[in-house]
Amino acid sequence: SDVYKRQTLIFIAKLVGIIWFVLFLYHKLLREWFGLLFYKFQGFPIDHYLPYLGFYFNQVLDGKRKGDANFFQKDVIHKDGNKRLLVTNNTGKVMVTLLDPTLIAEFYQQIHMYEKDPDLMYSLKRIIGNGILLAEGGRWRLHRKVLTEAFAFESLGKMIPIINEVIQERLGDLKTKGTLQNVEILTIIQGLTGEVALKSFFGTNFSKSVIDGKPIASYLSNLLEALILQLFRHPLVFLFGKSVVNLGITANDRALIRGIKTIRETCREHIEKRRRAGTAYITDDGTQRKDCLDFILKHNEKNPREAFSDDEIIDNCLTFFIGGMDTTSRVITFSIYYLLEYPSIKDRIVSEFQNLGVPVSKLTTEDIGKLKYLDAFLKEVLRVGTPTIDTMPRSAKSTHNLCDLKVLKGTVVKVGLNAVGFRESDFPQAFEFKPERWLDEEECSRRNPFAYIPFSAGSGHCIGKYIAAIEAKLVILHLLNNFKVSLSDKDYEMKKALRFVYEPVSYTHLTLPTIYSV
Repeated sequence: SDVYKRQTLIFIAKLVGIIWFVLFLYHKLLREWFGLLFYKFQGFPIDHYLPYLGFYFNQVLDGKRKGDANFFQKDVIHKDGNKRLLVTNNTGKVMVTLLDPTLIAEFYQQIHMYEKDPDLMYSLKRIIGNGILLAEGGRWRLHRKVLTEAFAFESLGKMIPIINEVIQERLGDLKTKGTLQNVEILTIIQGLTGEVALKSFFGTNFSKSVIDGKPIASYLSNLLEALILQLFRHPLVFLFGKSVVNLGITANDRALIRGIKTIRETCREHIEKRRRAGTAYITDDGTQRKDCLDFILKHNEKNPREAFSDDEIIDNCLTFFIGGMDTTSRVITFSIYYLLEYPSIKDRIVSEFQNLGVPVSKLTTEDIGKLKYLDAFLKEVLRVGTPTIDTMPRSAKSTHNLCDLKVLKGTVVKVGLNAVGFRESDFPQAFEFKPERWLDEEECSRRNPFAYIPFSAGSGHCIGKYIAAIEAKLVILHLLNNFKVSLSDKDYEMKKALRFVYEPVSYTHLTLPTIYSV
């Protein structure tokens, strides 16, 4: 009897083990392969397949082998200008990356057929929660409505003093040190853009906060990078899924959980202080200046039924910090590199600014709008090096059609924001850096509007795009106004990796003698 029971239990355990293994195998490997075949049978070949690890792993390898993490997508477009989409996989899911402007336009028309993929955005969601980037439905619409007012083009004039204030403070510190060798420019720009983002949202006092001996901008940046790396280095994620990192099994897991709690509690304390003291914060000269928190707190007073919770305020603050710091700092770093790579372009930007006859610290939005070549230059930088090479991954909620493409339920669909900018039909000589293409009205009129959408498109386009462009232009002009910029390594060639965003593989080091003035 005991032997029979023991044998029965062993049989049941083996059966459960086999069932678990089959389900695990299907979930991690077979499901994505069957999904890939679904598109192959429609006539769309499988462009890349690596069990589970998928296309992201290939991008990491291309960053090391080819010097460009997005080499594969660009190469496909270069070899076949009519390529409409890429069919790949990523961490157990089928992924379709749209490259055809017509398909892209249809995708934005049917954006309601998709939801933001919770698995591929897991690390980000742990820190920014349900802010405007990851919120859905009615809460997303509310966040969008209130925050759009704060970041509207009409509000830019009020933000320019904040941007100038931070730039002058940061670059002023460098000027006092005389000629500088091997300045790692990304770190400086990252600190600058992070401070602008925090000041724009929470005000001056918060941007000067310190956590564990680090400025809050640096603390946040380090925390985000650690969260992203955690998923790829954790020994148990593959077996038990991403949520295992929340159990605090390892010392690193527990440290990151504490880090998230610390940053959120710091934000919560600041919100409560501002709520008690009043909405608008006071600058050093005694004047009041509005920020995003001011817009939100006033909205809460007027609309108690649609009020933002403190967690939602924190979520949005961290969302704008990450967007404002990481992406904008990379755009500016790419811009500086291309200015030094093409001296004639730099000279033309300097000449255009000189002809305007306005000191950089006095520029208004109208003045900046007159700098047409600078605008063309920045557009070209975003075409070849937008930090967000794809849109946020979205999962199809049901099987449906995008033009002649049948999209299977559960497929992750993205837009190849970077790759689509290399289509020869829309951008002749696409692999050449030519700001002039944006000044050619005839060429611009022929271009499909969905061939260039670095800030995404439709109702979910980036609401911070205007302030990001203004900030990048002001940093460029301030830098050229104060320094004779040059590369420390004359043989330096920028290679691009995909980490949290598309960025230089190795840091760009500059020599900054303070002897040059525009």
